Amino acid sequence: MKTLIIDTSHERSIVVLSDGAIPLKSIELPKGLSSSIHLFPAIESLKETFERVAVAVGPGSFTGIRVGVAAAKGIATGLGASLVGFCSLSGFAPKEPGSFAALIDARMGGAYVQLEGESPKLIALDQLKKNLDGCKWIVGPNLSRFSFPGQIECYPDPKRLALLACGEPSEDLDILYLREWGQTS
Repeated sequence: MKTLIIDTSHERSIVVLSDGAIPLKSIELPKGLSSSIHLFPAIESLKETFERVAVAVGPGSFTGIRVGVAAAKGIATGLGASLVGFCSLSGFAPKEPGSFAALIDARMGGAYVQLEGESPKLIALDQLKKNLDGCKWIVGPNLSRFSFPGQIECYPDPKRLALLACGEPSEDLDILYLREWGQTS
């Protein structure tokens, strides 16, 4: 099943075309918070019709999430395609084995964090070190603002995104906004 995957929830936006759980092509949008400018040209360059559209529903950039979700809903409605939402932090993974945490700067004195096998949380900057203790790898976009051993700045992994896109379709998407410290989904 041909699937369009959109993740515009952070500074490392990406569009992926997959066939089931197999990514066929990925397009990394220019780094920064300007995904709305580059999103549709990237999608149009795929020159495909999609049976499914999957989108990152957060946590992350308030505007970026809304751009991605609105685009996904519009495309899915126009094509009569099914729609799948997934957590933006779930798309990151280190290339090396070992325990890891995915992290996105929340830009409000904290970070959105998902420890391997756990729900995402908003964690205050002064609590990050304690919460990330024991993680071999810390992965995510724009990690230069932090300084942790084993941090790997990266785009979401197209293989992980393709697997997430195989989730259950939804009539409506619940956007994942984390606003309270320690809150989980």
